Amino acid sequence: MTPKPTESSGAVRSGPGAGPARRRRWGWLLWAASPVVLWLALRGIPLAEVGKVLARLGAGQAILIVLINVGVIVVLASRWWMILRAQGHRISIVKVSGYRLAAFAINYFSPGTHVGGEPLQVYLLAKRHGIPARQGAASVLLDRSLDFTANSLFTVIGLAVLIGLGLLQGFSGPGFLIVSLVLLALPIAYLVLVGRGVHPLSSVVESFARRWTRLAPGARFLREAEETVGEFCRDSPRALAFGLALSGLSWLVLILEYSVMLRFLGLSLDLAGTVAALTAGRLALLVPLPGALGVLEGSQVLALTALGHMPAEGAGLGLVIRARDLVFAGAGLLLGAWLTSGRGFLQRDKKP
Repeated sequence: MTPKPTESSGAVRSGPGAGPARRRRWGWLLWAASPVVLWLALRGIPLAEVGKVLARLGAGQAILIVLINVGVIVVLASRWWMILRAQGHRISIVKVSGYRLAAFAINYFSPGTHVGGEPLQVYLLAKRHGIPARQGAASVLLDRSLDFTANSLFTVIGLAVLIGLGLLQGFSGPGFLIVSLVLLALPIAYLVLVGRGVHPLSSVVESFARRWTRLAPGARFLREAEETVGEFCRDSPRALAFGLALSGLSWLVLILEYSVMLRFLGLSLDLAGTVAALTAGRLALLVPLPGALGVLEGSQVLALTALGHMPAEGAGLGLVIRARDLVFAGAGLLLGAWLTSGRGFLQRDKKP
C-alpha cells in the first residue's frame, strides 16, 4: 500500500529551504530573460550604425570617463564616510569608497530589487574596523535613507521635465502631483519618525515575526539599528543636514558625468534633455532584471529618439553606460573577494 503523505513530509517540501530555492529559480529566470530583453531593445537598429556611434569615443575619452566615475564613487561614498565620522569612526575615504564599490557590485548583479550589498558593508566594518554590527547597520541604513531622499527628489524633478517636454503623455495632472508628494514624503517622514523614537521598519518586521519566529532575530537587530539612527538624527542634526547636501552634490556630479558622455559621443542635449534622458535611465534601473539589462539600453533609445536623435545614437549611449557599469561592477566583485579574504587594503585595521 502506498503510504500517505505525512505532515512532516509536507513540511520538508514547504519548509525554510523552499523560499530560498524558489528565489534562486526566479533569479535564474530573470538572468535568462535579460538577453532576450536586450535583443528586443536593440532589434531593428543597424549594428553598423551603432558601431559608428561608438567609434566617436576615443581611448583617451574612455579613460577620462573612467576617471570621472572614480570621482563619482568617492562623492557617493562621502556621505557614508561622514556618517561614520559623526559616529566616532575615523576610516579613510579610500576604504569607505572601496567598501561601497563592493556593495554596488552585489546590488548590480542581483536580480530583483537591486539590493543585497548592504550586509557586506556592515560585515566589512565589523571585520576590518571592529565596529559593532548595530552601529554599522545604522550607518548603512541612514546612508540609504538619505540616498532614497535624494533619489526621490531627482525622480520627481526628472518626471516633471519629461512631462514638460511632452515625453510622458497622460501623466500630468492631480495623479502626478499625488505620486510626487508620496515619493518625497516617504523618506522624509521616515527620518522624522525615527528621530522621534518611532521605528517603522522594525515594527513591520516584528509584526511578521510574531507569525514566523525565524524573523525574530532580524527584527531585534533592525530595531537596534533604527534606535541608533534615531539617536544620530537627534544628536547630530548638522551632520544629517550635511549628508543631505552631499546627496544633492552627488546628483550634480552624476548629471555632469552624463553630460560628458553625451559630448564625447557627439550628442547635443540641453539641460532639460540631459535630465530627461538621465531620468529615463534611472527609472529603467527599477526593473527587476540584473543591471536592468536591455531595459537600460531601451530607455536610452526611446529617450534620445524622442529628443531628436537617431536610434543608433541612443543604443550607442546605452552600451557605453553598460560598459562603464560592468567595469566598475566587475572591479567591485574582485575587490569584495579580496577584502573578505582578509588581505584587502594590506591588513586589518585596528579597532578604534
